[in-house]
Amino acid sequence: MRRALYGIGGRLTAPGRTALLHTLRCMIACMRANLVVNDELLAEALRVHGGGSKRAVVEAALRTFVEVKTAERRRESYRARVRQVADRLQHIRLRESPSELLRADRDKR
Repeated sequence: MRRALYGIGGRLTAPGRTALLHTLRCMIACMRANLVVNDELLAEALRVHGGGSKRAVVEAALRTFVEVKTAERRRESYRARVRQVADRLQHIRLRESPSELLRADRDKR
């Protein structure tokens, strides 16, 4: 394989470049994989998913996983920003305590 891809001096030949690009493109675009999955878990997922194929169930699970992880990152980012604002506003003091403000607001209603 190495001789087919590389010519003299270790440089990629034109056919070698084409083969390498095709392989990389296939790895990125196709991403086929053989998975060993718990049969009981897969059967339960198929039942909950409402039918369809195993592929549809796996794709739905992956989509849900990505959504959950994205939401976790967004929440953590929000927490960090809230901490930054709290640190910047730490030296500011209210004239009244928060409980007094809430009590006054409640009494106005």
